[in-house]
Amino acid sequence: MVTTDRVPQLSMYALKRLKNFNYVELWYFTPQGCDEAILMDQTCDQDPLALTRVDSIMSLKPIDAVTASKNVLSDEALSWDHICLAQ
Repeated sequence: MVTTDRVPQLSMYALKRLKNFNYVELWYFTPQGCDEAILMDQTCDQDPLALTRVDSIMSLKPIDAVTASKNVLSDEALSWDHICLAQ
């Protein structure tokens, strides 16, 4: 029997923020946020990189771990339905 439940996938940006114990908007846990993470994972080139600076040291980081989604909604803008569906 094949399950129809989908496995949520968080964006690299949200995972990085969680790993660093930083705040992550609830939108990243909604079906729309997870769908965007899957889409970005499928459409991006193999590990595109961006230059970042930490304590005057330049380094390369995966671009999806550096940038927030342009579609993210603030927690206040989410409907109750979105909050209930967040995983």
